[in-house]
Amino acid sequence: MGPRPTNRYLTATAVLLVLGLPALLGTRVGEQMWALATEVDPTGAYLSGLRPGLLYGSLPLAVLGSLVLVLAPGLLLALALGQARSFELWLLRGFCWSVIVLGLVVAAIQSLTGAPLVGSAFCLTTLGCTLGAGLFAAHRARTRDLAWPSFDRAAVISVFAMPLLLLIALTPKFFWESLNGDGAHAFEAARLLLHQPLPFWPGDAGHVTPFPGLNSSLFCYPTAWFIRIFGEYECGVRLPYLLFVVLLFAGLRAVALEGRERALGGWCTLLMWLSLGSYSLVMAYSATYDPYCSDIGLPATQDTLLVACFLGLVVSHLRRELGWTALFALACLLCSPGGALLVGGWFAALIVGPRTRQWGRLLQYGALVAALVVLVALLPSALELLGLPAPGREHTTGALLSKFRYVLLSDTRRLLWVIVPAGIYPATVLITVLRGDDWTRALAALWLATLALYYFMAFVSLHYFVPAML
Repeated sequence: MGPRPTNRYLTATAVLLVLGLPALLGTRVGEQMWALATEVDPTGAYLSGLRPGLLYGSLPLAVLGSLVLVLAPGLLLALALGQARSFELWLLRGFCWSVIVLGLVVAAIQSLTGAPLVGSAFCLTTLGCTLGAGLFAAHRARTRDLAWPSFDRAAVISVFAMPLLLLIALTPKFFWESLNGDGAHAFEAARLLLHQPLPFWPGDAGHVTPFPGLNSSLFCYPTAWFIRIFGEYECGVRLPYLLFVVLLFAGLRAVALEGRERALGGWCTLLMWLSLGSYSLVMAYSATYDPYCSDIGLPATQDTLLVACFLGLVVSHLRRELGWTALFALACLLCSPGGALLVGGWFAALIVGPRTRQWGRLLQYGALVAALVVLVALLPSALELLGLPAPGREHTTGALLSKFRYVLLSDTRRLLWVIVPAGIYPATVLITVLRGDDWTRALAALWLATLALYYFMAFVSLHYFVPAML
């Protein structure tokens, strides 16, 4: 007789609890790394031999543990609801459930206690959510067959190894660089969630009130997780990038695997991470209006999360899963001002790209997008009626449209902004797009539309082109 079906879910719960435990080191690690800034040579931190127990032990354990910790409740809830049919979808959907569960639980606890939920208290609360979700999954497994994700060994290993390598390569950027204006704005917006359920400023807060708006607020929630774990230091607003790049990897693989009978293989996984590694270096150092003054805290985190959510939308649409399509579309609309362009652009791409058009699915998606746009437009008024802080208006529709008043036709360097950051090779394979299937052609059409939209704007920043370069 084989093992009881509940054993698999209890084992998964135990594994995630153990892997998430090192996050309890986070507050001490954040404080020690901040203090180390005056002692270590940032150009060779890992070669200095200074504080080896911290740099080679506590730091990587705490960071990798924090990634598992914040994903674990959602991952187990996705298992419990039978929504994890592949490793990639499991990560994407687990993240969505973690945002919902931790957002509600943390807001409830803070409203009851009147104090921020930070440090070990937040970690233990999250571990408690993980345990509860795991027991729920085991209970449901007693009475029904639940989907269990298919695992690719190379992909699983890489989601631990590559964030660790990025952490080592970018340690000075994560921990010892002063915040620039964008990073400070993201830091202060996320810190609001330590005291209130929404990341919006009261009207009398002064010049900081325009950001974030409703269409740029989603990234604040996972950012606040890391501020709670590592303390109110610069690293708290930058370490979420490691989580988002894992989600981006999962989204890229999920779309690539959809409809394929063969696995991608270890070499494909390596090539994808090489491309994302190149992209990470560009976003860490150059994705701003002033080259080499960039901050990982913003816009790298926001743009990376946006594309990950959009890829979740694409694969959910291809799988005809309307509920998840709606949830990822809403996430895009709340993540970045560029989200509306991607969500609407996918509708247009489905008309232009495929050789054959499925009008029923197309109209269904169009109606869904229209409903979500109306919902997002009404939410600020609803928040005001409830007496809650209103979202900022930095990225309202009018403000975005005003950026198209001036055009520039002669700056051909912008083509390199799209081709170079992800490693050149991915852009070159677009020449084969005419031989691709309908969905490949639709994605290519969206790529061209995104490039064209920003290419002619007189005033742009490299990070505008992130959806195109990926």
